[in-house]
Amino acid sequence: MPTTQTRSRWDDKFHEPTPGILFAGVVDRSLADDLTHARQQIHALHGIKESVQWLGTPWKWTFVLSCELDPTRALAYLIPEPARPQVCIPLTAAMIRSLPMRRLKKSVREGIMYSKVVAGTYWPTWELGARASAEDVLDLVSRKYKHIHVGHETLAAV
Repeated sequence: MPTTQTRSRWDDKFHEPTPGILFAGVVDRSLADDLTHARQQIHALHGIKESVQWLGTPWKWTFVLSCELDPTRALAYLIPEPARPQVCIPLTAAMIRSLPMRRLKKSVREGIMYSKVVAGTYWPTWELGARASAEDVLDLVSRKYKHIHVGHETLAAV
């Protein structure tokens, strides 16, 4: 009898998974908990909308968390890759200029500095459980949110 290789729901383009299925697919339970915590913290911000979208290779099925005024089209992306979940926070050059870079954690600063730039948007991405902790990355999400809704003058004071 031939064996069939089971495909992860995360990389099955033709069957949209539920959030529960995506979280259940993360191999390391502590990383799944970090991803769940990040999602809850971002949802705590006012006016956040979430969708699960197919974004192709390498992000596949991804949580897209957005707010209406964001010029980068998404406040954050939560990528529930089974072996290494990630968080991406797209930033414009103006957002980066308004950040108090010296006060950010080194892993967050380096993630921003060495990120890819596409059409004027920086795409820093961090693996959860790696050098950047979920809390450090969530601090950046909060700063971006405040930049969008309040203005860059208040970011340095945060």
